[in-house]
Amino acid sequence: MSTKNRIVLAFDAYGTLLSTESIAKELATHFGKEKAGTIAQEWRKYQLEYTWRLNSMGQYTPFSTITRSSLSHALSEAGVSLEEKEKDDLMKAYNTLSVFPDVPPL
Repeated sequence: MSTKNRIVLAFDAYGTLLSTESIAKELATHFGKEKAGTIAQEWRKYQLEYTWRLNSMGQYTPFSTITRSSLSHALSEAGVSLEEKEKDDLMKAYNTLSVFPDVPPL
């Protein structure tokens, strides 16, 4: 199939269906509620920033790699750290984010 005839459909589930803020609950088990909220916001900010920058440079990077790098950046900025196992657990939790209350069940 030529690229002229290719159709691409994209849908942003994060922030529309899935609540990226729900990851703060997982972060709170390590840092407390207040600090977790700040880290979660920064994590999402860097995730979006890295995605936009890489896209504008035409560089493909898997979303999971971007998400992990964003987590590391947010943790560093907050002056805290986690073991690799704890980061792995957070990455798994990111794959099961809560949906917003107005999202109907399947």
